[in-house]
Amino acid sequence: MATSQKANITKATTSNFWTKTIYIFKLFGPLVRVLRLVDDRAKEIIIKSFGENEDKYKKVFEIIDKRWESQLHHILHAAGHYLNLEFFYSNSYLSEDLEVMNGLYQVMQRLLRTRDEQQKVMNQLLCME
Repeated sequence: MATSQKANITKATTSNFWTKTIYIFKLFGPLVRVLRLVDDRAKEIIIKSFGENEDKYKKVFEIIDKRWESQLHHILHAAGHYLNLEFFYSNSYLSEDLEVMNGLYQVMQRLLRTRDEQQKVMNQLLCME
């Protein structure tokens, strides 16, 4: 057996390796499951998986929040959220969410050339409510 293989086996059999592995599964397991379900409760589940010990997840939450604000938080996501029928019909207050509605209006202004086109789309959206 090669020296590098022995080193890998030694790493895999140490308790430190398994402690880190369990940490990763506790952190990312719930996140992946929730993201697959398009659920917005990922943080809540992560908090519970670490027994509400903020030291275990605080840095990861900062990374998630920073990425959300800089890359994922976009008017297109807001418009998509409004136009997703699952969210539209399960949340009767969606049309009162300023962030979602502003995103929808901004996307409409970019995609629809005239005020007339924008008004027609708005009338159709109002018929859905």
